[in-house]
Amino acid sequence: MQRFVVCAGLLVILAGCKTGGSTAEFPVPPPKAPSDSTDKASLVIAEVAGLKITGADLKNHMANKSGSEENLERYMQNPDILQVGLASLVDQITWGEMAKRSGMQLTHEEAMQVRSLEAQLLATHYVAEVVQMKAVPSEKDIEEFYKMNQERYLKPARVAVRHILVPTQTEAENLLAKARGGSDFEALARQYSQDPNTKDIGGALGYVEAGKPILGIGDDPEFQAAVLPLNPGDLTVTKSKMGWHVIKAEKREGGGLVPLSEVHDEISKNLTSRDFSRYYNEALTEARKTVQARYVTENFDKFSGVADNPGRLFLIAKSQTDPLSQIELFRRVAFDFPDSHPAAEAQFMVGYLYLTAFNQKSEATSAFKRLQEVFPSSVWRKGGDYMLKHLDDADPKELGSPREILAKAQQS
Repeated sequence: MQRFVVCAGLLVILAGCKTGGSTAEFPVPPPKAPSDSTDKASLVIAEVAGLKITGADLKNHMANKSGSEENLERYMQNPDILQVGLASLVDQITWGEMAKRSGMQLTHEEAMQVRSLEAQLLATHYVAEVVQMKAVPSEKDIEEFYKMNQERYLKPARVAVRHILVPTQTEAENLLAKARGGSDFEALARQYSQDPNTKDIGGALGYVEAGKPILGIGDDPEFQAAVLPLNPGDLTVTKSKMGWHVIKAEKREGGGLVPLSEVHDEISKNLTSRDFSRYYNEALTEARKTVQARYVTENFDKFSGVADNPGRLFLIAKSQTDPLSQIELFRRVAFDFPDSHPAAEAQFMVGYLYLTAFNQKSEATSAFKRLQEVFPSSVWRKGGDYMLKHLDDADPKELGSPREILAKAQQS
């Protein structure tokens, strides 16, 4: 025990030692071999009962004691503190190993803490490396999305123009005729324009872009609408709050499609994000079947003190104004309490909201098919069948409320 006291005194809170601890009941994989001599974090710096301890393990151990990143960095540069920290970690694991060899075991609560932490870490890896990968689109999916949504990937057009500002339409039309007749536009601007900002530079106004303020004019959608269709050399007349403008387009940029190569990663990320929820819930359903996960609803009601948790959650879902919040709560009822009285209706509502609120047909289809599989004898299954037949209706909202759809389904 004297060693622990010394350890605590040297490290204060940094390397405070825990007695009575135990190593996890789960196998610890060996550390990765250092990729080169500079990879200090992977160096094995101690070993206890066959368990290899690396520099990274020591850093993690000390991070739990340091209180801040600043303290940790300072401690990691002090070889004396590193030595005491390593002793703390080695001694902790040593005593844990001795406890196991003497027959001691974790209590149920302690074992659940270890199991819960292991599950949390493994779940993070599994979802990222297995489930999320299912949502990553193929190259064909990315190309099809790009082709179907090309309006999203148009480069904004911008047109460089010169202008002549005059007070009346008649003057503007006369100057337009002169410009079209071959008169030098810059000379006309210097002679006739009443715009003090551009008169002396031949009316050069710079680039006009949609939604961006124009020099001396500000944000003027009507002016932009007149300019943006122009090609180099085109002439036109338009009006703004400043007066009448004779305009000559000098240069045009943009207006074409952004190449797929430039938006490929963006599309992939967006499609993954869009589809992840569906793949996640489908995978979770299968995973729960595989591991035989279930709620003991009667006991949970006793534990929580609420007689009908699924019914209460269903009512909370109905009271929400945000469709996404409703979907998540209805899904919890259908997934977590599949034997409860509102479960089938909740599953129907998931598909109904995906279709009517967001027009997301793939998510709606998935929800209604689960309704068929999990709740085949429910009256709401008929409602789901009806919705599947009307997925491609022009306006899904016109199908009616859930109760109206159920009535139509029972009559058909």
